[in-house]
Amino acid sequence: MVARHRGAILNVASIAAFGPLPGQAAYGAAKAFVLSYTHSLRGELRGTGVTATALCPGPVDTGFGEAAGFTKEEAESALPRVMWIPADRVARAGIDGLAAGKAVVVPGRVNRVSAAFFRVAPPGLLLPVLARSHPAMKRS
Repeated sequence: MVARHRGAILNVASIAAFGPLPGQAAYGAAKAFVLSYTHSLRGELRGTGVTATALCPGPVDTGFGEAAGFTKEEAESALPRVMWIPADRVARAGIDGLAAGKAVVVPGRVNRVSAAFFRVAPPGLLLPVLARSHPAMKRS
């Protein structure tokens, strides 16, 4: 028996969910929780007609950096411009992925490659590079 589509849940995580994030450890851990939670929900909702999708954008110009205590210039210099996706494209990717029943949506080709790399790279290799580039760690 195939359940009819009854609803969908879109949880917003981040590419930070895929690896360590020195300088914003609690943020990275929270987004990893959201990703894991969404995968678990998908399993629990199987057969109900309700789906769950995790939207994992890279950097988006939303004012988040300023709210987190670093300037827009610091945020933009920490990550290559090619990783920054406009908010409307992130929203569209989330809606399209949700409609398609995808488990995870990572908007932008470079961000998808980054997320895949984070999954396979040893944290010991990633930590020094990420710590050097994060604005909060540069102040320490």
